[in-house]
Amino acid sequence: MRFAKKGRPERSKIRDNVKEILEENGSSDGYSLYKKYILKYPKVTMRSIYYHLKKGVELEIFRVKEVLKDRGNHSWGEYSEKVIYEINK
Repeated sequence: MRFAKKGRPERSKIRDNVKEILEENGSSDGYSLYKKYILKYPKVTMRSIYYHLKKGVELEIFRVKEVLKDRGNHSWGEYSEKVIYEINK
């Protein structure tokens, strides 16, 4: 008797769609990917896009190209980070 694997499936339509956007546009940050995603595909939450980017890095579908730190007077601290993703080749 075989049991199904616990948790979410590794395959995801959202992650496949994000990969397609990255293939078309090259590297991008999560917010820009979200903006492009909602114009082309059914609406999802921004949190879902960030989840699938992080999971895609774990599965080695995507990789972090660079992390940009923007200094400023933000409510959460002195700087913000913009993580740039690209397809892992």
